[in-house]
Amino acid sequence: MRGFKAELERDIKLEEQLLERYEKELAASPRGSLTRYCKGRKTYYKHVFYVTEGHEKKVMKVERHLRREDEALFYALQRKVFLRKAIKVLRNNIKQQKALEKYYEAYDYSHLLATFGDAYQMEEWDRFFREEGICDAESRQKEFRTEGLTQWTAAGFKVRSKSEALIVNALYERRIRFVYEQELRIKLPGGGIVTLHPDLVLLLADGNVKVWEHLGMLIKKDYAVQFGERLNLYSMAGYTLGENLILTADDAAGHLDLQVVARIIDWLEPLCMKR
Repeated sequence: MRGFKAELERDIKLEEQLLERYEKELAASPRGSLTRYCKGRKTYYKHVFYVTEGHEKKVMKVERHLRREDEALFYALQRKVFLRKAIKVLRNNIKQQKALEKYYEAYDYSHLLATFGDAYQMEEWDRFFREEGICDAESRQKEFRTEGLTQWTAAGFKVRSKSEALIVNALYERRIRFVYEQELRIKLPGGGIVTLHPDLVLLLADGNVKVWEHLGMLIKKDYAVQFGERLNLYSMAGYTLGENLILTADDAAGHLDLQVVARIIDWLEPLCMKR
C-alpha cells in the first residue's frame, strides 16, 4: 500500500509528458477532417476543411478527394481524432489523480507504528503482526546480529537501516518472496568455505536465486574496502553484477533513490516467486 503513491506519482508524470507531446502534435496537425462515402463497391475519402475569403470574411467549405499520394495526409487526419480524444482523457486523468494524490495517505504498518507516542513503543510487535496476518516467516533470517536491527518493516520484522526498510517494504508490497540476511555458504577455489549473510536473497520461479546487497556507508573507507573483499567472494561463487547480484547504495547525503529501486523491482517481478 505504501508503494501506491509512488506509482501514482510516476503515472501522473508519464501522462503529463504524453499530454505535452500530444498537444504539440495536435497543434501541428493538418486542418480539417475526413468524410467517407461509397460508390458502387468502392470506398472513397474526402478531406473537408473551411477557408475564409474576401473582405466580408465569408466562410467557404472545401471538399477535396483524397488520392493514393495523399496517404500521409490521410493518416494525419485519422491520428488527429485520436489525439483529441487522448488529450481529453489525459487531462481528466491528471486532474483526478492529482486530487487523489493530495488526499491519499499511505496505509503502512511500520509507518503508522513510527508515529505512536513513547508509551506505545513496545520492544517487540510480534503479536500485533501475527494477529494482522502480515508476518512473513520466510522473509526473516533469525538470530544473526540481532542487536543491529532497528527499523521496522511492513513485512513485520526489523532491518538495519531506513534504506533497507524501504527496499523490503517495496518488495513486500509487490508480494515478491525473499529472505533477509539468509545464510549463504560460499566455496572458495582452495576448498575453504565462507559464510555470508546477504541483505536479501530473492527466490526465483525457476529455482535459482538473486542476491541484493545495499551499501549504506560507501563514503567510509573501511566499509568500502570490506565490501570490495565481499564482492570478490561473490565473484568466486559465480555471482555476477547485473545478473544474479544486485547492488544499490545511498548517495553522499545518505538517501536512497526510490526510482532506481522501483526499476529494479520492475525487472525482478516477472522472475521471482510470489507470496
